[in-house]
Amino acid sequence: MSKEAINTGLAFKRTELARDRTALAMIRTSLALILAGVAFIGFSDKVLWFYPSGIIAISIGLIFLFVTAKHFFKQSNELKNLMGKSL
Repeated sequence: MSKEAINTGLAFKRTELARDRTALAMIRTSLALILAGVAFIGFSDKVLWFYPSGIIAISIGLIFLFVTAKHFFKQSNELKNLMGKSL
């Protein structure tokens, strides 16, 4: 294998790892929003506005989770296509 091929392979690996780290951070954020929404709903008997806030937080978390999954799979397919063309 040439040095250029090794460097290209390592660059793709770094890109894959960066994509995975970003996706995990986005998933963690969306799960935090969902859990915060559940907590708000759990305390809604104490304060009236906690229930709508909880519903909104859960909705935003689910939307964020869906967008994250869609983005991750799109980037995965694009990266596979690029790797196939360069190797």
